[in-house]
Amino acid sequence: MKKINKITFSFLILIFLILPAARSFAEDAVDIVTVSPWVTVLTNFIGGIKVNVTPLTTWDNDRISRAKINNILNTNPNIIALDDSEIRKTGLDTKDLSNIHVLFKNAPFEASESDKYFGDPSVLPFIAQKLLPVLSSLDHDNFSYYQRRLAEFQTRLSSTTLAGRNLLKGQKVLDLTFSSGYFLLAAGCDISRPDAEDMDAWARFKQPEKLNELVIGSQKGNRLVIIDAATPKQIRAALGSFQNIISLPRPPLDQDFLTFLHNQYLMIWNGFKDKIK
Repeated sequence: MKKINKITFSFLILIFLILPAARSFAEDAVDIVTVSPWVTVLTNFIGGIKVNVTPLTTWDNDRISRAKINNILNTNPNIIALDDSEIRKTGLDTKDLSNIHVLFKNAPFEASESDKYFGDPSVLPFIAQKLLPVLSSLDHDNFSYYQRRLAEFQTRLSSTTLAGRNLLKGQKVLDLTFSSGYFLLAAGCDISRPDAEDMDAWARFKQPEKLNELVIGSQKGNRLVIIDAATPKQIRAALGSFQNIISLPRPPLDQDFLTFLHNQYLMIWNGFKDKIK
C-alpha cells in the first residue's frame, strides 16, 4: 500500500511539473488566422507547437459570414493567405487590417487551382518555404524552430514521394480526377485520361453511357479508376454502381500532412491489391 502511495505521489509531482510547461507552450504560441484550407494545412505543419491556427474557411464551407469578418476586424489578428487576390475574395478590407501576410504577391496559379498545385510533390516545397519568412517575422525568437520544421517537411516529403513511387510506378490508372493529375504523375503511374471535352460533358451529365463504357473497358484492362474530391458530383453519381473506384480526399486540417500523403499512396496501392483478388 505504501509502495502504491509513493508511486501515486511521484506521479502527481510529475504532473504538477509538466502542466506549467505545457501551459507555457500554449501561451507562447502565435495566434494565426489562415484564409484557405491548404494554407491552414501547411501552416499547421511548419508552425508546429509554436502556432495556434484558426481557419477562416474549410473544405465544406468556403464562404465567410459578415459576422465572422466583423470579429476579425475587431481583433486585428495575424492573417496568412496565398496572395492578395485570395484576401480580396474573402471580403476582408486590407485597409482595415495591418497584420496581413501573403505567401505570394501574385500566386503563379489561381486560388481555385490550389488543390492541383498543393497536391503536387514537385511544387509543394516551393510553397512551404514561403511560410518560413512569414512565421519568423511574426515570431523572431523561434526562427530556428521553423527552419527545422521546414527542413523536416522537405525531407519527409521527398522520402514519402519516393516510397509512393516505389509502390505505384507503372501501375495503370484511369484518371477521372479534377485536381490530382500531378500527384498521380509524380507517383509514376501509367495514366490514361479522357479528353477535356469528354470530362466537361460528363460533368454536365451528358453522354454518361460513354463514361460507363470507358470505365468498364478500363477495369477489364486492369486499370484502376481514380476520382478525387474535386471530381464533380455528376460524374460521381454516374460511377455509383461500379466497384473498386478509389476516391482521393482532401487532407483533414489538423492532420500531419505527410502522414496524409503517405495514406493516399497506400489507398491507391490497396486498390490495386483489391482489384487483383
